[in-house]
Amino acid sequence: LEFRRVLFRSWGLYNPVEKSDEHFGADYFGGEPEEWDVIVRRSVTEAGAGTKTAWDQMMAIANAGLDRADRYASIQDLLDVDDLIDYFIYQQFATNHDGPDSNSNNLRAMRRRSPDGRFRFHVWDMEYTMWYAREHRNLDFDVDDTPGHILSKLRANPEFRMRYADHVRKHLFNGGALTPAKTAARWDARAQEIYGAILEIGRAHV
Repeated sequence: LEFRRVLFRSWGLYNPVEKSDEHFGADYFGGEPEEWDVIVRRSVTEAGAGTKTAWDQMMAIANAGLDRADRYASIQDLLDVDDLIDYFIYQQFATNHDGPDSNSNNLRAMRRRSPDGRFRFHVWDMEYTMWYAREHRNLDFDVDDTPGHILSKLRANPEFRMRYADHVRKHLFNGGALTPAKTAARWDARAQEIYGAILEIGRAHV
């Protein structure tokens, strides 16, 4: 019996996430891993793979101000604006405590070094979410050299604000991805995927 307990404890569930690195970029979006810039952050924003050159160029455009139409157009050569909007809507919806407004911790962004390569953002280390139903996070803040800083500059642009509102309407209303029924269905699907692993852990302690 003791042997079985030890054996069962060696099974179970171990960090069920994909590593959003250069191999992730190549697998899902094409190219070779060596072609990808991956930007990461704990306390400092840095290149986890590739270089930070394009990221710094994007930040320079943002720092010049994005209220003007020409600068708003220019930053979209390096930034997937629709992806950024969806990234923040989810961070706000899930009220992530360990992300954008917490010094932009757990930042993951990547871009393929190609003529049409633009930065996209990926959620990472998101277990500290949905703790309090009525709280509000990741809304109005500015952390330098992070997507939150870009968002703060984009707020000055009326075209961007309308674009953001359109995404909110799409995702949070009329059967969108973040409406209660769709969210509950995804939760249940993930729960069913890990049910067997959790069951074995429970059996190990019977």
